[in-house]
Amino acid sequence: GNDTAHMIAQEPVLSAAQRKDVAGIINRAREICGLCFGVYVGPLANGRESALAQHAVLPDPAGGVLVALDPDSRTIEIVTGVDAVRILDNRACELAVLAITSCVAAEDLVGGIREGVLLLAERARTPRVWHLDDVGSLEQGFHLSDLRSLRLDDREEKFVQLWVAAVGQRILGHVDCALV
Repeated sequence: GNDTAHMIAQEPVLSAAQRKDVAGIINRAREICGLCFGVYVGPLANGRESALAQHAVLPDPAGGVLVALDPDSRTIEIVTGVDAVRILDNRACELAVLAITSCVAAEDLVGGIREGVLLLAERARTPRVWHLDDVGSLEQGFHLSDLRSLRLDDREEKFVQLWVAAVGQRILGHVDCALV
């Protein structure tokens, strides 16, 4: 792995040029928000447990964020340390997973890593407070049509649109939302 960029990847999965690109992405993310990012590309035999084990080897696990991808099983796990989770909520991680999924589906693994990691870094840079026009709707969740009442930036809106297009249907069920 690259100690500077905290990347663990099997050689056959990423070429040397791709590994260099990912190292640059990780370093850029650290510059944006100050968190320690890591990227793992390889088998996640035990799913989330495997991702947690990879997160533990980051230089700063408490303030670290690991994006783990298993291309063979099409598994994506994002693990945030106890300090990082204070500024990166589940919603940010879900958006990052959608971004990665969209790119990986188009056979662009490095593009997926770039979009997901940089989205997380941007979200960590400035904590966001979400306002809903109708606070009562929080008890029942909200649907895609309610996304207009959230002030999504262009990147988030793009990922929601990509995801809806990729699945070919509206968001199923409810999206959890927490007010800070």
